[in-house]
Parts: sequence; C-alpha cells; structure tokens
Amino acid sequence: MIEVVPTVVPDSLNKVVTRHARYSTFANTLHIDIADGLFAPNTTWKFDGERKLLGAESFVYEAHLMVQDPEDWIVACADAGFRRVVVHVEALSKFSRVAEVPQKTLSAFREAGIPAIGIGVLFGTPPDAVGSIVGACDFLHLMTIKTIGTQGIPYAKEAPARVAEFHARFPKMLISVDGGVSEENIADLARAGARRFCVGSALANAEDPAAVYKILQETAENAIQ
Repeated sequence: MIEVVPTVVPDSLNKVVTRHARYSTFANTLHIDIADGLFAPNTTWKFDGERKLLGAESFVYEAHLMVQDPEDWIVACADAGFRRVVVHVEALSKFSRVAEVPQKTLSAFREAGIPAIGIGVLFGTPPDAVGSIVGACDFLHLMTIKTIGTQGIPYAKEAPARVAEFHARFPKMLISVDGGVSEENIADLARAGARRFCVGSALANAEDPAAVYKILQETAENAIQ
C-alpha cells in the first residue's frame, strides 16, 4: 500500500544517471522534476527524447511536468521511456472554459504510450480545481511545500490537513505527496490519507539512502496499521 519514490531535480542527463545508480538498488521508480522557467521559477535539464532513459524497459521513470504547456512534452515523454507523468491542473486551467480540453490532454499522454497519469496540485489550489478531471487520472500528486522549483524548500506544516481534505473529497483516489517529506512527517501524511511519498533531500543527503528509504517506508506502513 505504501510506495516511497526518490526524486531528482536534474541540471543534466548525468544527474539522472547518477541518481538512478544511487537509488535503483532499492527503489524501482525515479521521479524526475522537469521545470521550464515559466510555470516554475527554475529551468531543469530538458530531455529531447532522442534516446530512452537508462533501463527504461524495467525501471519506472516518472516525469513531474512543472511546465506551462504540457501538451508540448507528450511525444518527448513517450520517446524517452517515461511510464508515469504528472501534469499540473494549474497548467490546464487556461482551458477551463473548454471543459473537454484537459481530458483530451491527459488522454493524449495515454495514447502516446504512457500508462499512468497523475494530476499535480500546487499547495494553494483547492480540491474543486480537480473535480472535473479527477476521473481521467490515476492519482493526485499534492505538493506539500508552498513554493516549487528546487529541493530543500521547507515542508508546510499544514500539509496533513490538506491531504486529509483531498482524501475526504476523493476517497477512492490514490494520493501522492511531494515536498519536504521526511521521517519526521511521513507518518502524519500517511494517517491523513497519502500512500505515495516522493522524497528528495531526505534521500539525496543521506549517507545510507537505502537505510533511510527503509525507515521511511516502515514508518508510513506502521502509521496506517
């Protein structure tokens, strides 16, 4: 029931490769933040899709598209070998007057060969914003930090209450959380309803990331028993 997912904010392909090597001995997924400098304030490495990511046939790569125009990334995501993609509801809000367009965008990712789609939700965005498209996604990806762009941004203490609010509104939807997740708060997030935990600094800064990964997973599992 519990999944812990290492994350990376890459400035180059080499950082993706080194994080894959660091985490793939104990985790089967890597969450890659992709920022365009427009939706998010920073700019990350931009994959071109000309070759598949290392081990994409057996290892799950997840793209977190913090970009203004997710439609422009569909082909590149598929060609690179991503098997999960997170698309932000705020990037789709420009189509809010044409209700069918967001659903078509999500469907286009699936049609390109990406089997799992998440809806990203910034910290200040209310549950109502995803109500019309939640049926078209596989999970909700809630930010648990108040700003986005880099690893190390402080965890928002209000995050468990926010997770609980979304869980109550969408009780059958898998909830993923991202931002400042650590041993100190993962139990509260699990009790609030989260089941996927994207973890950046707590693993990146660990001397023994495998041991920290195990502690995080066990702490979350124990919290919901």
